[in-house]
Amino acid sequence: MASKTVYVALTPLDHLHQPNYVKLCYYLPLKPNVSAQDVYADLSKGLRKTFVQLPWLGGKVHNQAPDTPRWRPGQREIRYEPVSADGPPPHQLRYKELSSDLTYAELKEEGFPSDVFDDEDLLAVPVEGDLEAGCDIFVAQANFIPGACVLCMSTCHAAIDGTAMVIVMKAWADNCRSLYEEGAEAEQLPVESFDRNLLDRLWEQEGSRNVPAESADWWTKGLVGLEFDRSDNEDATTKKFNGVLNGYKMPSRLMTNRTFYMSSANIAALQKECNDADTDGGDALSSNDVVTALMWRSLVRARAAAASPDDTSLSAESVLESAIDGRTDFSQAVPPSYMGNITFYNQAQLQVADLQDPSVPLGQVARVIRAGAGRVNSASLQEGYSLIRAVPDYRVLRPRFRRLKGADMLISNLLLFPVNDIVFGSEKFGNSGRAEAVRCFMGQFNHAARVSFVLPRRSAGGIELSMNLYEEEMDSLLEDDDFGRFCLPL
Repeated sequence: MASKTVYVALTPLDHLHQPNYVKLCYYLPLKPNVSAQDVYADLSKGLRKTFVQLPWLGGKVHNQAPDTPRWRPGQREIRYEPVSADGPPPHQLRYKELSSDLTYAELKEEGFPSDVFDDEDLLAVPVEGDLEAGCDIFVAQANFIPGACVLCMSTCHAAIDGTAMVIVMKAWADNCRSLYEEGAEAEQLPVESFDRNLLDRLWEQEGSRNVPAESADWWTKGLVGLEFDRSDNEDATTKKFNGVLNGYKMPSRLMTNRTFYMSSANIAALQKECNDADTDGGDALSSNDVVTALMWRSLVRARAAAASPDDTSLSAESVLESAIDGRTDFSQAVPPSYMGNITFYNQAQLQVADLQDPSVPLGQVARVIRAGAGRVNSASLQEGYSLIRAVPDYRVLRPRFRRLKGADMLISNLLLFPVNDIVFGSEKFGNSGRAEAVRCFMGQFNHAARVSFVLPRRSAGGIELSMNLYEEEMDSLLEDDDFGRFCLPL
């Protein structure tokens, strides 16, 4: 019998990301007297409907065989089979009952602090999936406490980016709601949403040209992970984490995650303070510019304050990478529902001494971030794409934040993720099936990279920041008066 397996080569931009897993956890209240087993059964049925509509989502990412046409070193592919509507519950969704000293009402009152549960209890995933055995594109776990479901999901970053994670989650929620509401099924997305040849085709159609890597500046190379010097000395832990690490013993020194709240009044005050001190005369700094600048400066200061006098791991320069969703700027022909990776990295660079210097206004830091963001347009992103599609070996791609030493980091802004559109329905859920909080966890990958997040907006009146630091660094952050003026730990 002929194999039913479908093989789909991943795009150049898919290879900018390792097969790691970032977890989004949705706190969903349940109606009184609703059974956890019944909720799990509905979630399973809704997920199977989603896999029927998007069969590749139930597949795996593998290394591509070297004898495949147009193969190059590091090339990956998706492998999947069509999904039957009447099959068993998907193995990708697990069930767990959590133990907690706090009730759901108490969790809500305290602002859903991120340290109540070990995020590996919420969903255990490897640092990076095993590309030889194949790594699941989608994984999830329905966690239950009295009165609530903490629904935690993740996707393999080698196949799907953060925006697409939310698109997937909405489809799952719609299909769960359709079990009780006629016509609520997930909408049929345009075929271009799943076309892994789309970006190449648009690059060719829109007259883009190959750009020699030697003629591109550091910012353009950094868009696609080519600026970082791979000969730079990495610590052994990071080298190991950058490979396939199932079964690798975790290091004794682990990072911790804290969530902070910024009120709308504090955001406005921060923005005014930065713009009043900014003497460059350019466009006004946005709230995103100043919040990112505050996070960058505060994280570097915390790391420097916690370092011992003989610690030389903090470099003299810090490069901030900020994730860019290219759906809008790469080409007008890219649908908002595109499901592959179309993430680039804006770069901002400052001396660590300047980030520590209280005489350097925060507006000046924000202006450096704005300078890079101002370069983002179709021409610059397609120039970056020309660089990444020309590399002879995908293994050379590596963003700077994927190391622990130095002073580089990634801040990913998820603020505009449309999580309010994710509605599981009111049959078994409270709040109409909308999450009352969303938290982002890195899992074991948190111990291999320097990443923090601006979390999706849940309601008017403020934003939440997810910060990752070693314990002594977090203590220093909590003692930073400049950061504490604007941010409240939850």
